[in-house]
Amino acid sequence: MDKGTLKNKLKTFFTYDFLKVTAICVVICLVFTFAYYIVEKKPTEGQRFAILYADDVVLGEEVDSIIINAIDEETENSFSYDVLVIEPKQIMVSPEQSALSLLTTYSDLHDDDVFICTDTLLENYVQSARAQDLDAFVNNAFNYLYSNSFYSENGDINEDKIIKAFLDKYSKDNRFKKEEDLKLGKEYEIKRIKAIYNNATILKKVFEENPQIFDTTQTEIEVNGYKGRFAIDLGKLTGGEKSVFNSFKKAVYNEETKETSYTADGVYLLIGNKQQINGDLHFEGLAYIVSVLKTYSNLI
Repeated sequence: MDKGTLKNKLKTFFTYDFLKVTAICVVICLVFTFAYYIVEKKPTEGQRFAILYADDVVLGEEVDSIIINAIDEETENSFSYDVLVIEPKQIMVSPEQSALSLLTTYSDLHDDDVFICTDTLLENYVQSARAQDLDAFVNNAFNYLYSNSFYSENGDINEDKIIKAFLDKYSKDNRFKKEEDLKLGKEYEIKRIKAIYNNATILKKVFEENPQIFDTTQTEIEVNGYKGRFAIDLGKLTGGEKSVFNSFKKAVYNEETKETSYTADGVYLLIGNKQQINGDLHFEGLAYIVSVLKTYSNLI
């Protein structure tokens, strides 16, 4: 083949055939990507821990401290092995969508295992039954442990019951196909149950002895005839290794001086009412609250 013929063939290839080959490759890649997306086992809602921040909550440079402490495997109060994804998100308003409208959307998508907000969205979130009563949250954790005989009401653990329940639930989970992984999984599950018990015990004591940490204007919010405590006022947490102010605050505008100041008072922590969605992994929220109290207060 002479150089002229080769040159013409290459020119034809790069002018026409190269584009076809490229297009085919792109289509093949998209097909494989889509197939992988369909086949891949994605985390359940319970395995995805979502933290939602209201649009008017100003996040500080130390906001990740809570998550860092909550995933510390060296402690007995951390998230369990079954929390596979942690997703912090903040509501971003636009002329087309208000904060309230977006809150409804995020909540319907189960992006509010934890909700950090100000009084702007607090009442609506509670009155729409999207928030979990925090006393009931703790009591439900104990009921879960007692009803499954993982713990006795005297505080005695039953590891055999925990392992049996684990095997019934995760026998087909790819994470535990190998014998050594299954053995490790049993240990992780026992640790998960212990964390629920420890965290519920801690919070029950804190809530009983420190009612001042709940919002004074919303201490007993009545929802459909039921009264409960739904919101922890983060500004009332003091004495910790870090200041809440460096993580969460809100702007306060003074009409007289025309100046804006910032405060952590009136920034609230709520737990989304997601037990039916998350199952027993709903109680991972206990670890988040304990991490908050450890980080910002001396109550634990």
